[in-house]
Amino acid sequence: TIGGAGGDIGFDGDNFSEVDADGDGQISRSEWRKWVAEKQRIMKAANKDRETLVNENRRLRMAMSPSAKSAAERSRRNDERLIELEAEKAELEIQRNVDEAEFKASLDEAKQVSARLQKMIFSMLDEVQDRPELAEMPAFVEVQRLLGPGFVERE
Repeated sequence: TIGGAGGDIGFDGDNFSEVDADGDGQISRSEWRKWVAEKQRIMKAANKDRETLVNENRRLRMAMSPSAKSAAERSRRNDERLIELEAEKAELEIQRNVDEAEFKASLDEAKQVSARLQKMIFSMLDEVQDRPELAEMPAFVEVQRLLGPGFVERE
């Protein structure tokens, strides 16, 4: 879920089709960012509405009790600061979720590249086993040096 000042904005299977704009069954980074930007816009609008309500409440309190002006002024400043902090918190939580999703996508991509590289290396090692004359080549000797003894076991 994505937390906000007004509660959590959940992301589950019900929201998937809303985020997956092109309907390909996968959420791309651009689709995710577009969805998050829309949620941020909604949160800003909700915070603005909330600020309007707080200001109206303050105005009504002042009309009912003019002697409470200093307390109302302190309350107003506190309310404004609270609204600012809640809006900042909501934006930071949304950004954290975006960053976490991007990190996970980058990590998954790195794992895929690593797996492909490992396959290529094993393929090369298989070829060298079948052709001993290649084992003496400087490029292969350098690969062996870089991999070191006890390179990852094959699955």
